Amino acid sequence: MVTVSDTAHLANGTRCELGEGPFWDAPRGRLLWVDIVSGTVHMGVLQDDGAVETVQSVPFDETIGAVAPAASGQWILAGSDRILMRTPDGHLTPGPTILPGDGRRRCNDAKPDPAGRFVVGTLHAGGAQQVPAEVLLRIEPDGDLTTIDDDLTLANGLAWSRDGTRMYSVDTLRQVVYVRSYDPVSGATGARSELVRLDDGYPDGMCLDTEEHLWVAVWGRGRSTGTRPRVSWSESSTCPRRTPRAWRSRAMSCAPWSSPRPLRASPMFNSSNSRNRDSCSPWSRVLLDCRSPCGPAPSGRISPTEQVRPVA
Repeated sequence: MVTVSDTAHLANGTRCELGEGPFWDAPRGRLLWVDIVSGTVHMGVLQDDGAVETVQSVPFDETIGAVAPAASGQWILAGSDRILMRTPDGHLTPGPTILPGDGRRRCNDAKPDPAGRFVVGTLHAGGAQQVPAEVLLRIEPDGDLTTIDDDLTLANGLAWSRDGTRMYSVDTLRQVVYVRSYDPVSGATGARSELVRLDDGYPDGMCLDTEEHLWVAVWGRGRSTGTRPRVSWSESSTCPRRTPRAWRSRAMSCAPWSSPRPLRASPMFNSSNSRNRDSCSPWSRVLLDCRSPCGPAPSGRISPTEQVRPVA
């Protein structure tokens, strides 16, 4: 096993109560991320020194679990219990309903698959249920829902291999990262199997870099961990701590970087939450610049290109 460690650095000062889901919009050169609890989508621009300057913050009237940019420029969002679409001029259109809407459950992490279909997971607001029943669903271009999993404790991070033939998914409260075969054209999935089971902390968001290293943010331990599937390899990036247990590492995604700097100058962005921490602390903000020893792969592989059918 090869082990390398690094320390993440603050990249953005925008405060979030529950910052999640950084997503790199490559065609527009923008980084998107969400504050789930406040229902806000933030947009930032990468600076030469690695900082991210917030250029827009858009509030919604419900929790927002994730955002992904479509080829048209619209945003596809995981709302509290449904999918939403927002055009660049601010017009909001409801998409398919995912959950009953009683407030007990909500949509959580979501990403487009290699063909641009939105995949979204759910969680129970009260934590794990006696009989796990959270779901991982795919939104088809016609608005129909395809169930991938229906027995999860807390559906979380998603990633696909660079050729689109393997899908990785997190079940946080089971402390497991799953892998399964995936047909990037039809969306057909194979049986899932455990790729990683953590015994220290809870897996959250994740992404792949250009050499197929899977990076997983570990909630409650202030670190992100990289692993190469099918190879005994790992490394970690550590979040700064002010006091023991003061840090909570949250969802993570990759962002490519055009720079003459060498190998380690390709940042990944890890977001944080401010719960149980001093709101005046600089670490109660959202984005951390983590460094992959390889270059990062584009977030979510391909942005959604099909407009999800609106609901009247």
